[in-house]
Amino acid sequence: MDLQASLEPIVISPLQATWKSATYMCAGDGLSKNGHRFDPQYEKYLPMLEPVRTKAGKIAVRQPNILKKPVAYWKAQCAFHNLVQSGSIAEIQDRLRVVDASMIPELAKIEKQLNKEFREKNATAQNEQWRGMGTDEARVNTDPKRFLRETFPLSKGSQLSGAHGGVVVIKTHNRLNLHLAAEPLGLYTESVNAPLTAEGKSPDTDRWIIIGRDRASVQEKIRGIFRETVRSRQRAQEAKDERTQKLHREVTKKAAKAGHAWNVTGSWSIKCLYMEEGWGTATDECSLDIYSSQIGNERQMWAEFDFIVITGIFRFENPNPAPPTSVAPATATTSLKRPTADLPDSDGDEDDDDDDDERGEFDDSESESDNEAFHLPSTAIPSHRHPTWPFRWRGEETGEGEIQLGSDESLCEITFHGVGG
Repeated sequence: MDLQASLEPIVISPLQATWKSATYMCAGDGLSKNGHRFDPQYEKYLPMLEPVRTKAGKIAVRQPNILKKPVAYWKAQCAFHNLVQSGSIAEIQDRLRVVDASMIPELAKIEKQLNKEFREKNATAQNEQWRGMGTDEARVNTDPKRFLRETFPLSKGSQLSGAHGGVVVIKTHNRLNLHLAAEPLGLYTESVNAPLTAEGKSPDTDRWIIIGRDRASVQEKIRGIFRETVRSRQRAQEAKDERTQKLHREVTKKAAKAGHAWNVTGSWSIKCLYMEEGWGTATDECSLDIYSSQIGNERQMWAEFDFIVITGIFRFENPNPAPPTSVAPATATTSLKRPTADLPDSDGDEDDDDDDDERGEFDDSESESDNEAFHLPSTAIPSHRHPTWPFRWRGEETGEGEIQLGSDESLCEITFHGVGG
């Protein structure tokens, strides 16, 4: 039994020994007392009795930086030398200055025996624990080096047989340690995205590591897993589409009971392969949430959209707006332009201010007109007669958050169809 190799991992508690009423512990790598091991080089931590001086006999500016140790450390070193442990740190240190740095023979003999006993018991416990592990992942997480030594024997001409077929697939988050353990053994490792679960979700271990004796075998296994990953994502997409269609059937069924008018408010799942394939993942989808409110004889309809790469709002306008009222021709008492002489500025520049006033009045009028377009009659509801509704939108990119300036200048349309919209 290779006791040195079997020390890690430690799976049993330290052994205990008593000598001259003092208790010592051993975990296979020497004795310790009060949490401190025997240190044959304790002298480098002893304070200097005299400061370092220059050649001229003066105290040097730079003195050695000596690491300070706690009193428990110094008491433990006294115990290993069978010295009295009472007194101040200075008194304990003075006792250690005049003794040999080696551990006394009695404790050295106990240390040797306990080291051997601990390693044997730890190795036995390791094997029992190892045999009780039901998966390769559990063995990898416990001792990756041992797992690889046993899975890929180093004996000359040996070939891995059985279910592994020369390649193993390990589903673990401990991929880095496994890769580092495989490299000295001349093994090849690669990682690959794991297939989705039967529920269409990413597994807890979403990346797997593949290990083999040669690169070709590893890459062949990678290709097989990649194909299964693609198929799993296709199945997830199909299941998502089926859920969407089921929800749509339920909505249309409820909407049909409401009569000819359609209730289009609620959450909509939008099918857009361009967005989903270009920027989304297997579980991303475009969505549209439509809302409506009514105050008195007026109502408004708007929506929040998330199209993966861009998000924002819609505001719907009346699909059948009332015809604009005719404007009376200009007369002496109704003028479209204020006389320029009415508002001279302090510099005598009359034209600029008049132009600004004209533009300001026009912009205010246009803004008010646009705002009124969003106020709908209470009877304006999507239906078979009015399935197409105009809207304007504003939004921003989901990546860098860039606002889409001027997007509301274009009037867009959305068409509802089917039994209930």
